[in-house]
Amino acid sequence: MFIDYEPGDIFLVPGDSTLIVQVDIDDTNYQIDSLQFEGEIADICQYLQHKYTRFQQTQIRSTRNLVDATDLSIFSSKLDSMAAKELAFLAEQEVFSTLPEWFVNFEKTDILYQKAYLKRSNAYNRDLPESYHDRIPFNNDAAMFSYYYYLYLTAYINEVGQLPPNGPAISDPNYAPYHQKQMALADSLLEGGAHDVFMTRSIFNILQKEKLDLAASLLDEYEGRFSSKKYARFLKMQLKIRKENELS
Repeated sequence: MFIDYEPGDIFLVPGDSTLIVQVDIDDTNYQIDSLQFEGEIADICQYLQHKYTRFQQTQIRSTRNLVDATDLSIFSSKLDSMAAKELAFLAEQEVFSTLPEWFVNFEKTDILYQKAYLKRSNAYNRDLPESYHDRIPFNNDAAMFSYYYYLYLTAYINEVGQLPPNGPAISDPNYAPYHQKQMALADSLLEGGAHDVFMTRSIFNILQKEKLDLAASLLDEYEGRFSSKKYARFLKMQLKIRKENELS
């Protein structure tokens, strides 16, 4: 959210209509005097504002991507330090606020999996001791809603399968074989909710690239492997919509 070009994080929950953002502007210099939140997720938004202020208006997660990865031992140490500061701040806020448990768990997993992902992705194809990588669960339903969890899984699976880290372009003849191998590995390595969401994300991304035949063949192959049928139903509906649009 930007107010007079000043950025600030807010947390939105689908279906919630209770959030109210109240901004007081200092008339003398037109700077933000105060920012208050009301509603069911007000404490989460307040936490994000306190975090923004505590770290001198520097977004730690964005900063991590700017850390020099030339010397991986220094890179790893800096990532560990940044994550430790974030986790300590979260623990402090957890004590003195009413942050819901689900959000605390979400924030912890997001911090830890982003760190693990950046370490693994920057170490691609380098001969490093296993101690360089974070000891972090691969199958983790508690991290199902973390964006960085799936980036970490993708980096790990690509490394295991000796696949290129970023994948080929849609015009590349290796596009389909890349996804077929990646999905086969994911299906063999992942379990439960993490398996379902990873497979759904992968097929949905292929659908968005308008590779309908590839998406349909992958859905046919793995539909029976979903532990929850709602994901297969969602993909079938998306595929049907795109095929109908293609014919119209």
